[in-house]
Amino acid sequence: MVWAGFSQVGKLEITFIKSKMNSNGYQELLKDKLLPFIKQHQKDKLTLQQDNARAHVSKCTMMWLKKIMLMFFLGHLDLRT
Repeated sequence: MVWAGFSQVGKLEITFIKSKMNSNGYQELLKDKLLPFIKQHQKDKLTLQQDNARAHVSKCTMMWLKKIMLMFFLGHLDLRT
């Protein structure tokens, strides 16, 4: 599987995933690859668009995304956690 991201302000490194992706793996991928990009471009309007893969739309992932976005908007996003 291949994961990548892009926007009008830049692009993310293409990542090749060798094993089956589950919710926890997807969240780790977003934490490692997407969150630093969001932090770097926090003044830009960005939209996360994803397909309906199980790992993307699981309850666990959706709760994680809501938590991360809330922390980001409150200014408490720490990329080390």
